[in-house]
Amino acid sequence: TPRTLFPYTTLFRSFFGTTTHSEKLRARRDAKAPELRKHADAGLTVAEAAKAIGIHVKSVALIARENGFTFSKKT
Repeated sequence: TPRTLFPYTTLFRSFFGTTTHSEKLRARRDAKAPELRKHADAGLTVAEAAKAIGIHVKSVALIARENGFTFSKKT
């Protein structure tokens, strides 16, 4: 039998074709983007939009930055 340098190679082959964790997270964020864009177009702030859909403010800001839209800056 041929000797392999990495005896667990077949174990790792099962992972080929899967997406990385960061790609899965990005896909989840992208799914929320259309709803957040509607809130941004309606003139809501980041905090108001986050409260409306029930996610953290930093997540809303990241989704907006990744998808190229901005929220109102009411003061």
